Amino acid sequence: MQKKFLSLILVILSLVCSFAGCTKKEDIHLGNVLIFGDSYSTFADYIPDGYFTWYSKTADYTDVNSAKQTWWHQLIDRTYSNLLLNSSFSGSTICHTGYDGADVCEISFVGRMTKLFNQQDFNKEQVNTVFIYGGLNDYWANAPYGEIKYENITPEDLYSIYPAFSYLLSNLKANLPNARIIVIIEEYLGQEMQDNFALICDHLSIEYIKPQNISKENSHPDLLGMDQLTEQIIEYLKTNSI
Repeated sequence: MQKKFLSLILVILSLVCSFAGCTKKEDIHLGNVLIFGDSYSTFADYIPDGYFTWYSKTADYTDVNSAKQTWWHQLIDRTYSNLLLNSSFSGSTICHTGYDGADVCEISFVGRMTKLFNQQDFNKEQVNTVFIYGGLNDYWANAPYGEIKYENITPEDLYSIYPAFSYLLSNLKANLPNARIIVIIEEYLGQEMQDNFALICDHLSIEYIKPQNISKENSHPDLLGMDQLTEQIIEYLKTNSI
């Protein structure tokens, strides 16, 4: 009951601010933003054609029914930023192993990154900030963890979580040397997986955020949760400016 009341208050405040044009800009400059995510970062018509979504205007299993309510749209609105591309695919894993052991190399985070960088019309120089928010489907799908490694990663290694995560970050750094890369580590992940994601980030000098106590419905951020995510990300950015 309390959560529903808080959600109602947030909706009212959001509508009032929307009509009044009172969105506050933080002194945070992210430039052109690229997002690699799973269902948490989707919204219908804001992701590439053919990508599965969780959030939409008509979904009845969530109270998030506007793209403006998502964490990433709020972040763009409240900072000096522009959404370059939201490459988020609901149900996608970081590694190439999906649910029931399926080979998902075409839609995994690694697969989507590789495809994007191979597109001749994609200008890497345009990217200023990258957010990576995933791993939960790897965890839920019981994908193999594999060995943490930073070099000599084989194609077979990309079917395991840790080497695929390391490969993803290493290639983002190599292809986008001037971009700021920030990983969002999901609190639903097992503690060992959270710790190893942070370990890999630290080794590769990649920033990471660990949001806590995010309100969820059907295992996904609800309206209140999206606001909480936004606030925690902005708070991190305010105290870790570059």
